[in-house]
Amino acid sequence: MAQWREERKYKVRPNTFQRDKVAIKSFRQFFGDERSLDSITKEDIEKYRLWRLREVNPSSVNRDMSVIAIMLDRAVELGFIEENPARKLKRLRDKRERQPRAMTREELRKFFEAARQNGHLLYGMAYPIFLTYFFTGMRRQELLYLEWEDLDFERRKIKIQAKIEKDGFVTKTGYAREVGMSKTLAEVLSRLPRRGRYVFGGDTPIAYPSSVSRAFRELREKGRSAQNHNPAFPEAHLHHLPDGEGHKPQKGSGTRRPQDFCHHLALRPPSLRAQ
Repeated sequence: MAQWREERKYKVRPNTFQRDKVAIKSFRQFFGDERSLDSITKEDIEKYRLWRLREVNPSSVNRDMSVIAIMLDRAVELGFIEENPARKLKRLRDKRERQPRAMTREELRKFFEAARQNGHLLYGMAYPIFLTYFFTGMRRQELLYLEWEDLDFERRKIKIQAKIEKDGFVTKTGYAREVGMSKTLAEVLSRLPRRGRYVFGGDTPIAYPSSVSRAFRELREKGRSAQNHNPAFPEAHLHHLPDGEGHKPQKGSGTRRPQDFCHHLALRPPSLRAQ
């Protein structure tokens, strides 16, 4: 377990590692330090979950279980146990959870219109930031730390680096990956002024992740349609904008690929002024 913690420390962001420590602490508290991993069964894990539910909600238990499952996967790899008992249990259902709702075609059209028209948001970078978010599914922090050297316009690829910055940035999984860059996105990004290391900024990132969320909420409110004021209708959130690497429209939209969807919405590059 100590070996896994040391490995994990360098694979995830510091705040993720702190949450991992909480999960492992509760695991050790329940089973004790003398209990061998190979003696823990599926039934034992089930008892642990029930014990944990006395203190936290099902969503928190699910997060803890994800960490424990990853740790036990590593134990299997190292030969300490033959199989992972945590992988035999289904996730707990949280009654508070609401079904995620993808943004509709009309909402997206109005959202990007509002992003174009509100140049004061995110220092004038709201449109290219959210367009990148839409096409790639990158996380907020990954977007803000995107560097010019990560963009390959010739291959139309974006490299998302797993590098640790002095303020603690690393990709959520701890691994680098590569995503595609659509023609529309490549055109928008290539026309941005280059003021320094970062695409959306200069020598430092342009904003904090929370600023991206606030800008999204403001644009959503400016562009939302009248029917969405019905409190029974789930409200779209930032993580509902993309789905994986690009947006997956709702059924019946008549489009399948993000580039087709954007073409239908007329998401063309705005005129970008060099500032």
